[in-house]
Amino acid sequence: MTGPTCRADAGDKLCALTFDDGPHAVQTARVLDRLQAHGAVPATFFLWAERIDAGSATVLQRMLREGHELANHSWSHADMTALAPLQRALEFQRAQDAISHAAGGRAPRFFRAPFLAVNDAVLDAVPLPFAGGIPAHDWLGSDAPTARARADKILNDPQLRDGAILLLHDVQPDPHPTPEALDLLIPALRRRGYGFVTLSDLFALKQVDAMAAGRRQWQVVV
Repeated sequence: MTGPTCRADAGDKLCALTFDDGPHAVQTARVLDRLQAHGAVPATFFLWAERIDAGSATVLQRMLREGHELANHSWSHADMTALAPLQRALEFQRAQDAISHAAGGRAPRFFRAPFLAVNDAVLDAVPLPFAGGIPAHDWLGSDAPTARARADKILNDPQLRDGAILLLHDVQPDPHPTPEALDLLIPALRRRGYGFVTLSDLFALKQVDAMAAGRRQWQVVV
């Protein structure tokens, strides 16, 4: 990964913007455009690795060039709690290998389970920290259909505080106003004193060992 990854000043509260279900040449690029427009805000992208192909190669390289972090969201986005042990292991490892290759050998450091569906078998199958997050409810059929509603879902969440992981999607069926939601969310968070960092930087700056703290889905790093 090249370029700076930290957009926080001393004394800032910290949060990590994260996006699921890419890469997509058009939809992911819309999110990247908005992050750049707001001062090169860094983010962590949890990749649906089956979607890594020739069509997404350019946007993947842009992610890396602009200082974003790539993370593992499984190979085929299957509910891993419903899979046999071998299938479960393959969902993780195929994605890990594909993302590592796309990132020039840099392996993902975090995992987000599809649908946030986790049980003991899934926790045992994946040797990485699990990221949950405060959701924008920006998936198909959600109760936050507009950009304003998506931003407000995060801004009004009682868990929003220093160390928060924010969960959005760069890829969903259109119309998908999450990029426009960033135009509301990022300035509002800055007014509340938040700086933006990647997920790896969030744990590092909080001096938290994500694995040593126990097997869990992280919402807030404290």
